[in-house]
Amino acid sequence: MNRLMKRFIKRNRKVIIYLIVAILMGYPIVKNDEQGTRSFYQKNEQHTDIVRAYVTRCVDGDTIEVTIPRPPQWLEETEKIRLIGVDTPETKHPTKKVEYFGKEASAYTKKEILNSTVRLEFDESTRDRYGRLLAYVFREEDDFFLNYKLIYNGYGFAYTKYPFKYKKKFVHAEKSARERAVGLWERRERK
Repeated sequence: MNRLMKRFIKRNRKVIIYLIVAILMGYPIVKNDEQGTRSFYQKNEQHTDIVRAYVTRCVDGDTIEVTIPRPPQWLEETEKIRLIGVDTPETKHPTKKVEYFGKEASAYTKKEILNSTVRLEFDESTRDRYGRLLAYVFREEDDFFLNYKLIYNGYGFAYTKYPFKYKKKFVHAEKSARERAVGLWERRERK
């Protein structure tokens, strides 16, 4: 090792040891979200379960609340779910106005999934910086894939900042919605 590297390690030994221990114990790793703010990204290494839940509330187009009967040890009985890979216009943000097509996206999610039994599937990360569980949501009765359908029907965008299992499929769905001019992409006459 060169002299600069040795000096860096010597001066930052405690920080380096802390980071190694934190990573090995599975503590969240800090990353930046799309607005450039710090968020927590927690790796999903042991939570590969498929969980069945009942949708009790639709917060907005890309966030729901569920009840999980007999939840696995790492989950609570009531969880707020942020849909992976999709971003719908805001309706409940504390510092933003209701965005264009936000109410329609929220209404679509409510119509399709409220009071339904769903299957939650997880990807590489388990929680976002707000503590919401990150999941793919499938309606149990007909395998309706909510994350995908929101994008395909023009109610949201493919959120591609982080890697996820269905990224290519979601990007293709957004392209299709734009080409078909549906939802957010509908061509409207200006008054």
